[in-house]
Amino acid sequence: MVAQIDLQNCLEWAQNNGAFIDPKISFKITQEAGVSAFVNENFSPRPDQALIRVPEVLLITSQQALSEFPQAVSEKNLLSSVTQLYLSKLKFGPDAVHLKSFYKPYLDVLPLNLPQPYFWCTDEVVNLHGTDVYLTMRDTLNKLAEEWRQLFQALSIEHAAQDKQFLSLFQGSGKSAVVPLEQFCAHINLHKPEASEWNSFAAYLWSHCIFNSRAFPRIILNRADTDSTNLNEGFLYPIVDFLNHKNDVPVKWVMNEDNELCFMSQSATFSAQGELFNNYGNISNEKCLLNYGFWDSSNKYDFPD
Repeated sequence: MVAQIDLQNCLEWAQNNGAFIDPKISFKITQEAGVSAFVNENFSPRPDQALIRVPEVLLITSQQALSEFPQAVSEKNLLSSVTQLYLSKLKFGPDAVHLKSFYKPYLDVLPLNLPQPYFWCTDEVVNLHGTDVYLTMRDTLNKLAEEWRQLFQALSIEHAAQDKQFLSLFQGSGKSAVVPLEQFCAHINLHKPEASEWNSFAAYLWSHCIFNSRAFPRIILNRADTDSTNLNEGFLYPIVDFLNHKNDVPVKWVMNEDNELCFMSQSATFSAQGELFNNYGNISNEKCLLNYGFWDSSNKYDFPD
């Protein structure tokens, strides 16, 4: 659970560096959903009214990642992976990491203990046998491990010592080989992110799950250097990523002429103490569980992909 002082420090950090948060909005910590945004009074926002504006300098994008890993400039197909690795190094790496001290108030509110089932104990994961979720988790972790190994090879980065035995699972195996999910779980539970080195698989998995639950598509930055075909390249959007997701809630994200990324609600009215939601798209329960760590029994979009 995020500490109140860390939340307050993060909000002050953002505002001190040019962010705007409408005075009608308050951020609170709830037992059910962690940090959440609430409306203080009844009001009807205009469709073009920015309730939150965040300067581009506060975003965590591939641009900052390339400042830490300049050798990745030529690895265009790895930009999303490089940005996730940069987050791992920001959170778990030494103080000398590029911009670590600047982003510290934001990093402090990113939870270490994540609810996604990738961090469940082996006994809990066994209960998923025979489900699509089990197969998706297994395939995702195998793909992620391959991506992590290729990334480290391309950037000439040494793997953490704690992963020596884990890496042996992949030695001599062809690309068609699949490591069982239980073996991933055993390794992940033995090496929690908070006790891991930044270049460990546990740290990279943590960063991957943070991006899955919080990242926004880079295309919305409307930059000339953005490849519109690479919809998987994401970035972190501090403050707005505190808003909880809800299907069907109409919202807009727009970059204005002052290089501020604006969050606009398209809802007609808000009642006092009502929650302000974001919308990452209408998603099935499988994606809700794997990306966010929750299951909505009333989800009308609960359908197989």
